[in-house]
Amino acid sequence: MIVFKVILAIIILYAGKMTWQLFKRGSFLKKISNSQAEMAAFISIETLDAFSQKNPVYVNKGPGGYVGNISLIIDIDLTTQRRLKLLFGSITVLALTVSAYVGSVLFLINLSLFLLTGIYPLTEAGRRNACELLITLGAILYKWRQEHQKGCDEWIEQASSLKPLYALIQAMK
Repeated sequence: MIVFKVILAIIILYAGKMTWQLFKRGSFLKKISNSQAEMAAFISIETLDAFSQKNPVYVNKGPGGYVGNISLIIDIDLTTQRRLKLLFGSITVLALTVSAYVGSVLFLINLSLFLLTGIYPLTEAGRRNACELLITLGAILYKWRQEHQKGCDEWIEQASSLKPLYALIQAMK
């Protein structure tokens, strides 16, 4: 029985940490995507050019145009994050439910472990992943702006969440 309780604790530690990390990544992405100063720390013309050369499939105009590329990248990110949140959140809830069924003391211990895993800051991998998403979107907008500035400017007026990123790209010369 003690081995089972230890396994539940390990599951709570891992799944709980991943659940918290996914929510923290979302908050971090929202924070940096609204701040030109923070984005300017890792996005430059050189960064966008290097990304475009390494990943031309993302940046080249697809069948849906650049809007299709942007929509695809955002949809992939949202879907991936949603699935991972659902997976790790479900595992966490299941482990906590099993803990409650086994005993109230075990439940309180595992709930405490879950809450303690929330103290850890966002990992470097989570930060890098969020930054890479913004670099990808920036590279698409940069190339689109080079090819058809007026069309890009008109579209960005409707895409309010990308305005800070686009303003940074406009400022680059």
